[in-house]
Amino acid sequence: MPPTLRPSPIQTRAGLYALRVVCVVLVAVTLAGYAFYTTVGIDSDRTDGPVVRHAYYRIQWPGDGAFLVTVGENHAPPQPGEHLMPFDLAGRFFQAPRREPGGSLWRRLGFRYVYRVWEVPPGARSGARPYLFTLGVPAPLLPAFAALLLVLRTRRRRAPAA
Repeated sequence: MPPTLRPSPIQTRAGLYALRVVCVVLVAVTLAGYAFYTTVGIDSDRTDGPVVRHAYYRIQWPGDGAFLVTVGENHAPPQPGEHLMPFDLAGRFFQAPRREPGGSLWRRLGFRYVYRVWEVPPGARSGARPYLFTLGVPAPLLPAFAALLLVLRTRRRRAPAA
């Protein structure tokens, strides 16, 4: 029977330390997420016939206690002098919150699901359609999930070997 590969004690300690740092960062960002709008993501631009495709991938804390993951793509005609960036890190930190009034109880709690697709722009070679996909959960679930992982990982580490 082949030997099982186990992480060294240094790797285990480093993993636990990294998980603790993630927990602290998630708690801080979640608390700030009730008062500020913060988003981090990646943008990508490329030409597709007579249109420019702007793709974006984002994680957001809109300032209403939600955590959102958004993926989308816009199509627009090229602008004179426009510089296309195939890879661009994007972010806004601690801006005024973007709270939308009203909505269902689920939305006010932080749960979101949005999927929209628009028509293909005339002349686009690929036939790709502009779209928007957003999935959201209450932001406090993230640090709670990370803390649960930390507790399970720590408990498993302390369990006596059989």
